[in-house]
Amino acid sequence: MVPRAEVEKHAVEDYGRPLRDEGPESVSCEGGLRARKSESVECTAVFDGQRKPMTISVTGVKGDEVTVDFAVLNRSA
Repeated sequence: MVPRAEVEKHAVEDYGRPLRDEGPESVSCEGGLRARKSESVECTAVFDGQRKPMTISVTGVKGDEVTVDFAVLNRSA
């Protein structure tokens, strides 16, 4: 299990990298993320003061390393 605070921290730090330099100002998730492929957690990300829904999904697990993908909808939360 990846704790909620760690999921939120990595979403802010890693969103869009290396393709973008612009990440969200903050991310708030419903809970932690189970370290199992295809698991996901719903979150809210704030970009330029605007709240948008974000889904964080596990794409791989190798030992204690979890890789994730971020999906942001282009509508306000």
